[in-house]
Amino acid sequence: MLHPFRIAVYLSLFGLLLGWALPAAAQAIDPVTGLPVGDPSAGPAPGTFTDADGNPIPADSLPDNSVEFDISDAFVQVFKAAKPFAWRAVDTGLYRFHVADPAFQGTLDRVTLGNLGQASHARAFGPRGTVGFDPAAYDAWAPYYTPPDSLRFWRANKPYTQARYQLASGVSQQLRVRHVRNLTPNLNASLDYKRVVSIGQSARQKTGIDDLAFSAWYRSSDRRYSAQLGLVYRAINAEENGGTAVGMDSVFDFTPRSGAPVRLDDAQHRHRGHTLFLEQAWHLGKRVARPGASPSAAGDAGRQTERPPTAPDSAVAAPNGLAPAADPPVAPMDSLTAVSDTLVTAPDTLLTEPGTPSPTEDIDSVDLALPAVDSAGLGKGPARTDSLAANAKKPKPKPEPIQPLWRAWHRFSWTTDDRGFSDNGPDSSYYGMALLEDLDTLQVNYGFQRFENRIGFGTFDPEWRARALADSTGYWSLGAELWHRFERIERTVGSRNQQDLLLDVQVRRFAGPAGGWFFQGHGRANVRGEYDLQAESGWRFGQHRVGVGLESTRRQPSEQEDFYIVQGLSGAFQWTNSFGGETRLVPELHYRNARSKTEWRLRAHLVDGYLYWNASGEPAQAGSGVTVLQAIVRQNFRFGHFRWDNSIAVQRSNAPQLNLPTYWGRHSLYFAGRIFGNALYAHIGGDIRYNTNYSADAWDPLSAAFHLQNTETLSFYPVVDAFLSGYVSRARFTIKGINLAQGLFQPGWYQTPGYPMPNRGILLQLDWVFWY
Repeated sequence: MLHPFRIAVYLSLFGLLLGWALPAAAQAIDPVTGLPVGDPSAGPAPGTFTDADGNPIPADSLPDNSVEFDISDAFVQVFKAAKPFAWRAVDTGLYRFHVADPAFQGTLDRVTLGNLGQASHARAFGPRGTVGFDPAAYDAWAPYYTPPDSLRFWRANKPYTQARYQLASGVSQQLRVRHVRNLTPNLNASLDYKRVVSIGQSARQKTGIDDLAFSAWYRSSDRRYSAQLGLVYRAINAEENGGTAVGMDSVFDFTPRSGAPVRLDDAQHRHRGHTLFLEQAWHLGKRVARPGASPSAAGDAGRQTERPPTAPDSAVAAPNGLAPAADPPVAPMDSLTAVSDTLVTAPDTLLTEPGTPSPTEDIDSVDLALPAVDSAGLGKGPARTDSLAANAKKPKPKPEPIQPLWRAWHRFSWTTDDRGFSDNGPDSSYYGMALLEDLDTLQVNYGFQRFENRIGFGTFDPEWRARALADSTGYWSLGAELWHRFERIERTVGSRNQQDLLLDVQVRRFAGPAGGWFFQGHGRANVRGEYDLQAESGWRFGQHRVGVGLESTRRQPSEQEDFYIVQGLSGAFQWTNSFGGETRLVPELHYRNARSKTEWRLRAHLVDGYLYWNASGEPAQAGSGVTVLQAIVRQNFRFGHFRWDNSIAVQRSNAPQLNLPTYWGRHSLYFAGRIFGNALYAHIGGDIRYNTNYSADAWDPLSAAFHLQNTETLSFYPVVDAFLSGYVSRARFTIKGINLAQGLFQPGWYQTPGYPMPNRGILLQLDWVFWY
């Protein structure tokens, strides 16, 4: 049941959405900036971005100069909550647009249960959880909802709406609706709603996921103050069938496959959660001199001449922190740079005759209609007179904006996370324990609430980037935050309150435009003895980047690992553990080439006190000596209009607590260019994914975690998909054939024992953009 406060919030958002539907007042568009006239933060002019070869790139960031929106002055940008006002162009390209499942959109695919919207886990070994109490350390549904720090804030020169619909065999459907509008040049609000509904091909696989994200930002015209308001909400309902009750190959003999028997008949996962936050910031800096008769260098310093980095259209973080570290920006400065105020009065000496403005003069909107008299005393009708005459009231000048250099902020957030698993007909043979005779319903419930305050101070990064354009030696960025948390944990039986205090410090040095030395350091620790220390240093020259990194972490056991109880069960699944902390040391060597999209990462994970889930589905802790060697390679090639994109992971560990595939690969070969007489820009080709044989982790619905198993070995199986993606006007579309190689090598394939992946099928996806 929804809390009254949540109902009020959702009704308010609905009312705001209705307000958006009303006709908006027309805003004059500056043909140079593509933003509303009078916007004091006008950004770069559309069409002025350039690629690595110096060729113009359309402002809508479409790759390969493929197509431009038919509304040439449409313009939209975005920044994330964790990086305020670091504007990025929205990516509307086709690269990996055909990837339908959010669990497969990272650098490496996640391992899933075979149906859209069901549980998954990272394929590559990596850190888990965060510093502080983390109720979602083993969050199996993470790809399907918006993390608060990844919430997007928008800026658009006219109302912008995007709608996406996807239909696939199964029956699986995804719907996404996004609406963005600037209520004023310095106030924006947006709403993003995603809905996933999938019946699945096996019995009892239906999932329903709702993800709602609302964001709004405001910044004062003098840039002294800014505020961000964000709300993310998720609701997850997923049926649980416990896996098939027949052999791994036999399940593919059933037509339809939903006729194959499953192990659980009435089990379900239910998750609800939200985060509501308000962040206010005060920016410290100096006033920007207004350009007058002589142009000011400060007024021209912020012009952006290179293309900013683009944000993926469906931004899903790569699993286990494998996303590439942030590059020293090509020109990732804040587009809200100083521009000449339009209310500049030119010296009276520039007036050639009374009432005739100079090109640089602003004329008072209140015209005095006075009769002009010729030498004969005959009236010639009303005439415009100079509003800057001695007897006219002069307009009050606007305060000059500041160039922010430092930023102080406060953020308050309220987070809830309610999770539950229920089985209305539990089977003791499945759960492996003796159930009480009067047990009719098996339940696992978990509730969490957090109230958090953050206070921080640091450099205003976007403006430092602007200063770096004229500084070939690079620049520094600093920041520190103090967090206080009050948390309430409610378990199946009992509840408790706790508090936590965290310190977060970041130090970065970016290389200048010509390249050079860079450094990134990030540390976070709390009073419970947890910490996360990261350092990276290297050299950037041209499009190349070489660096070394070191990460050291310590994590306390999660709530699931330290204490766990299932209502109504005997002692087999009740425990109170006394595990110690887990520490990891991860040295890394990496190389990147921004132009060819080449990335090589070599890592070694050295773990003491490794926390994991054993073959019995219970939490356990290993001693020292758990080592994982890992290489992750991404290499893309271009041969004229043909593209060959490759992602490869190689992992090796001799620890008995870990089962990892030695090799995993994803390769895409496709044509990228115009077809049908240059009428359609398209990607036409296919994907292939495979891994070497290994004993994949099993899924335990009680703990909602994947655990070690050594009885089932998943064999090599190439998964082949074919796709056609393209543009039609302002719409993107994909037609995709799924799992086309089924039956050529084996009847079907698995990523998780007991949970078969889908049969071959067809997927259709449409994505439409509206401007009005």
